[in-house]
Amino acid sequence: MIDQVFKKQDPLLTEKVHESPINFMIAYTNVQTGKVGYFSNRSSDDIFEALRATKAMPFVYGRAVNIDGQYYCDSLLSASPALLIDKAKKLGAEKILVLDNRTDPAVEANPIIKIGFDLWFHLRNSKFRKNYSAELKRLGNNHINVPLFYLRPSEKLKVTALTNDHLSLTHAVDRGYEDALKNTE
Repeated sequence: MIDQVFKKQDPLLTEKVHESPINFMIAYTNVQTGKVGYFSNRSSDDIFEALRATKAMPFVYGRAVNIDGQYYCDSLLSASPALLIDKAKKLGAEKILVLDNRTDPAVEANPIIKIGFDLWFHLRNSKFRKNYSAELKRLGNNHINVPLFYLRPSEKLKVTALTNDHLSLTHAVDRGYEDALKNTE
């Protein structure tokens, strides 16, 4: 996706991302520490590697992504809406728009995905497991005191993190566009 889509097919204009007045951040998990790191368009970080890291599912992609000598991947923690809302609050957000693009919970609860993640988690070092678990617990006890506005699909989408079927992906994008136009909040 990064090399073919964002670099060739529909090139991402990285200079525009870095110049944007919007503070754009991408979360990913450090595979050694279990802590979440963030790409920011306010830094000189390589946005392509940040995008690669945030989508590097450990048991699918098969390797971590090197960013400044640290290795990162995707995880349930770095993809957690609660974590991202917490980060926005810490940065001073007074209103938060949550783009909830999670697919069918039955797909996310797929036993094969869960077993794969559990195995990967238990193969991590003790520091990783401790930090990761502590952060999940902290987020579970976090109280949000800013207005949240959700944009969610109006219908069950037939896509997952592994979908690469053009028709299904196009339908999901079109559905999101239409849902955004209809959302009065």
